Amino acid sequence: MDQGKKGITNCLSNWEKKYPDIKILGIHKSQDAQDTITVLEKNGIKIGMINYTDILNCKGDYNADGQYLVDMLDYDRLATLIQRTKEASDFVIVFPHWGTEYNLGTDASQTEQAAFLAAQGVDLVIGTHPHVVEPIDYIDRPDGGKMLIYYSLGNFQSLQRKEATLLGGMAKVTIKKDFKGARIVDFDMETLVTDYRLGGVRVTDYFDIITTYPWSKYSRAIAESGNIGNGNANFNLDYMFQLQAEQAAQVHEARQKAGLE
Repeated sequence: MDQGKKGITNCLSNWEKKYPDIKILGIHKSQDAQDTITVLEKNGIKIGMINYTDILNCKGDYNADGQYLVDMLDYDRLATLIQRTKEASDFVIVFPHWGTEYNLGTDASQTEQAAFLAAQGVDLVIGTHPHVVEPIDYIDRPDGGKMLIYYSLGNFQSLQRKEATLLGGMAKVTIKKDFKGARIVDFDMETLVTDYRLGGVRVTDYFDIITTYPWSKYSRAIAESGNIGNGNANFNLDYMFQLQAEQAAQVHEARQKAGLE
């Protein structure tokens, strides 16, 4: 939406043309498209998916261009959409764009929205926007079920310079369906780290070789042999490793809460 309606339609056209099997959430070309629920069936499990944002860096005119363009946070509309999605699926995931940039914890708005989503019977929440990894929680829903929340997975691949922004997360969730319905039976998170290298020919303002590693395949030796700080004079590799250890501890705590460890 930063580039107005044209930016939205160009983005949608690109994905639909090049990657037609990818599900597109959160942006739409028409009111009919916005009103259509999204369900992906995998291994006999129907997974309903919803996206919304409570933050809009809007250079375009959202109201004039059409409010169907972006799924904004609207509690009444969201409650209806969740109910419709639940009726058409076995399991519901909500992907909110929320929170405070670079905050390693959670803010009051996220807490409020999480409680609302739990009250609607959502099964899984995977958040984005803060550019850093935030806590994971496994909470009771009012209906007696459970809701797993990844408050923020940070950057999958980073073009930023702060230690925390170079660490991302990849959610790993196992869903089982039987006579009791569909539910989460296991979950974890793989830490990801972005590594910068200089290439032979500069083609960006950053670095030419930008690689996302799983943390299990990364090391201090790799970090120290490259340009991991990417021009940040205050970059502290020890702090980055400390942050990753803290993230791993949060995952362990959430798994303990769920009775998985």
